[in-house]
Amino acid sequence: MKTIISVDGGKGGTGKSVVSSAFIDTALSEGKKVLVIEGDTSNPDIAKSYENACEIKTLCLDTREGFIELATAVHQTEAETIIINNPARSEKWGQFGDVFINNLQRLDAKMMVVWVANRQQDSLELCRDFFEKYPYVPMFFCMNSYFGAPHKFEVWGTSKTRKKIMESGGGEIVFPDCADRVMHSMRKARLRWDQIESLEFGDFIEAERVRREAQELLKPYLI
Repeated sequence: MKTIISVDGGKGGTGKSVVSSAFIDTALSEGKKVLVIEGDTSNPDIAKSYENACEIKTLCLDTREGFIELATAVHQTEAETIIINNPARSEKWGQFGDVFINNLQRLDAKMMVVWVANRQQDSLELCRDFFEKYPYVPMFFCMNSYFGAPHKFEVWGTSKTRKKIMESGGGEIVFPDCADRVMHSMRKARLRWDQIESLEFGDFIEAERVRREAQELLKPYLI
């Protein structure tokens, strides 16, 4: 059975690409065949970074046709793990995602959503909207530690949405923070996590720490 990890967040600036790249790196380090669906067609950094490391499909997930193409890509691939790096907007899943999600069994696939969030109210509201549309898809609220420790995510911690997600088989992920200068250097050079040795030594050991922590954190979700 194929494992589909849809990394979303509903808006820009929450760290979706960082989390997507960490999932890709973890899957590759575990020896899995990986298909990356790059949904950010306006700024396809993930596709450019990993184009020589795994199978890549760049799809515009703004139309029903895009989701039809997504279903075909998942059906045809021999990859065990499919990681979808969604664009900043997520409302199109609500409009057209059913054409894909309702056929997961026929694709011999299971899917989970990783909702990468900051501490703002709209992150939670967008998460709630997605969950209410597809409550049968396991959802994991990913607290990006760049925005603070878990106890700082107060709107999530006290919300009814959290309780419903946890009761439905989902959960929460605390993604490790990484120094700004390191992420800037990696983005500028479009470095993958397995290429961090080319960074300056101080930056390298910080990136190595984050990579190690992320791999241990994300490995269980690839099974």
